[in-house]
Amino acid sequence: MLSKRKWEGLDSEFYLIEEWVRRLGFERGQGETVRDFVNRTGSNGIKGVELEPLKEILALHYRYRFDPQGLSSVERRALSVNVQNWLTAQAPQRVRGTVLD
Repeated sequence: MLSKRKWEGLDSEFYLIEEWVRRLGFERGQGETVRDFVNRTGSNGIKGVELEPLKEILALHYRYRFDPQGLSSVERRALSVNVQNWLTAQAPQRVRGTVLD
């Protein structure tokens, strides 16, 4: 019997941001890296969305997801907190799933 390989980092909070952006109508393309997805959505000008803070979040996400050494407990906590802070900062843009102008 073959065992399923556990893919590290699939529980990354970054995917909450990806889901938030997806709900705005921006789907991540098949084979599109997360970095390319963020750059594409940013270049399409999501109104009022702060993309600059995503650089640090994205760097932590990539290390958590792909670096064999992963993140320290402090860095792992920083990823979680930074994602939650970013989402909270975007909250005024959303009311019950509706984007406000």
